[in-house]
Amino acid sequence: MEINIKNKVAIVTGGTTGMGEVISLGLLAEGCKVSICCKSEKNFKYFKNKYKKFSKNFYIEFFDATNEINISNFVKNTLNKFKKIDILVNNIGGDEKTEIKLIKPGIYDTF
Repeated sequence: MEINIKNKVAIVTGGTTGMGEVISLGLLAEGCKVSICCKSEKNFKYFKNKYKKFSKNFYIEFFDATNEINISNFVKNTLNKFKKIDILVNNIGGDEKTEIKLIKPGIYDTF
């Protein structure tokens, strides 16, 4: 089955490392425009520099995704850059410092 996703706009949360990075790069390779968020300034800089050949087709931000205002701003910024959103890959993970009980119910309703 062939799926044509060229020129589609995808949001990939947690899109700079591990599975998220693989997904982000796969979507870019398929011709998508990709908006990526991550929680690490280090990963933000790494991804932005390493993949600058795709720079016109991706937008990237780093922020704390447990804050609903940050998520809302990220979605608005994605829409400002690409004018639409077709695909969402919600790959936000946690780490040993993140407790699930700290994440407010409904915080991802913005997505």
